[in-house]
Amino acid sequence: MEQITVQNTPSNHHEFGPSKLDMYRACPGAYKMQMGLPDTASPEAQEGTMLHECMATGKTDGLDAEQATQVEACNELLAQVAGDGAKIYKELPVEVKDDDGGVLTAGTCDVAIVKADNTLAVIDWKFGRKPVTEVNKNMQLATYAVGAMQTLGFEACECHVFQPRIHNHSVYTFMKPEAIKANIRNIIARCKADNLLLCPCDECAYCKAKGNCPAFMARYKSLAVPQPQLPDDAEGLARLYEQSLQVEKFCRDIKAAVFQYISDNGSCGPYIIKEKPGNREICNIPEAYGALQEMVTQQEFLSQCKVSIGGLTDMLVAKMQANAQVAGQKLTKVAAKAKIEEVLAPYVQRGPATRQIVAE
Repeated sequence: MEQITVQNTPSNHHEFGPSKLDMYRACPGAYKMQMGLPDTASPEAQEGTMLHECMATGKTDGLDAEQATQVEACNELLAQVAGDGAKIYKELPVEVKDDDGGVLTAGTCDVAIVKADNTLAVIDWKFGRKPVTEVNKNMQLATYAVGAMQTLGFEACECHVFQPRIHNHSVYTFMKPEAIKANIRNIIARCKADNLLLCPCDECAYCKAKGNCPAFMARYKSLAVPQPQLPDDAEGLARLYEQSLQVEKFCRDIKAAVFQYISDNGSCGPYIIKEKPGNREICNIPEAYGALQEMVTQQEFLSQCKVSIGGLTDMLVAKMQANAQVAGQKLTKVAAKAKIEEVLAPYVQRGPATRQIVAE
């Protein structure tokens, strides 16, 4: 596989970027409501940016075990979708040009793949815990499809959304770029219309203006006071749970804003930041054992050590590929990882399964 990392361009900041179209389709008023508001990155968004960077560069330094597992799963899917002989474009800037040559929208595909059979595929990595819209209903992916078709010269595009954290994978092939462009034109027209159409919906969770949005406040006003009794039917509980997710995100945004205000000004009303020391970790295991070997056996010491399987695998893959190259052989990451997993299988066990609520 030939892999090409493409530099980002200013087009990634288009006012109707692909990542915003689903929000603007659901709530056209969000376009004007968010004008001039600063971007704020939640811890979840910051982690997502970091993991996208790892997928673009191949560097995985500093990842914890869960994050390394997610990157590993993404790389496995990439190898599966691409197959042998593919040309892979990472961070590919794309534009969707209208019939008159004007740019409707522009953004960046996480991965675009020209397969050996001369077909086109696009993959979008999502590292959150909430299931995203399936590809066949996802304007962001539809837009990437058209942009990749126009940029690389294809008439169809197989699109994938992959969420490694919740094992969610959705696939759809787009073949009607003109219909997608018409949808984009319609979304833009509704956003720029004179009337302000506000439609509270799931996209409120990602809207910067929800704190000042009368439609959002009206919808969730009932959650501002404790409920005397929770509904006992499935429909009522599910509806209340969906609403609580929006308010939960809103509360996290408030907390992040207060944290930033205290960081900039020292306090926010009666609130200050209290800092606690970080968790301790041994930075040099062999030297630590050498200092303690009169007090503890090697087996006792090693029983308290933990190994990052993702980090160990990355190190071994790089070593195996380097050795293969010296020997004049070709070894893919997939083959190297398969060999490592085979060797480690008797010594690896999974912890207790995690349980979380997701949509079917």
